Amino acid sequence: MLEYELAPGAVHDLRGIARYTIKTWGLEQADRYEAALRNHFKEIGRGTKRSRQFLDHRPDLHVCRCEHHYTFFLKRENARPLILAVLHEKMDLMNRLRDRFEDVGDTGMFDD
Repeated sequence: MLEYELAPGAVHDLRGIARYTIKTWGLEQADRYEAALRNHFKEIGRGTKRSRQFLDHRPDLHVCRCEHHYTFFLKRENARPLILAVLHEKMDLMNRLRDRFEDVGDTGMFDD
């Protein structure tokens, strides 16, 4: 059983990362980067990955980095972490993250 859960948006992100990496850097590099991301997610699931709270009013929303991507996830009581998004450092993080919260039915992300 996985130590984390991927939201549909995160699955979409990973597919896009794989396509881009294969096209730009080749299959071998894409395989290496996928392995690095999967290990990163396992560390999140085990609670061994250093992360920080992303918003003051959302103590459950955390972020950490893996090379050029930020991973946004929810720490949940009595459940595996939910990885919401894996976003490149040059993306508009706030708008993309807002979309991810809407995807999982949480429209109050920016309410404080």
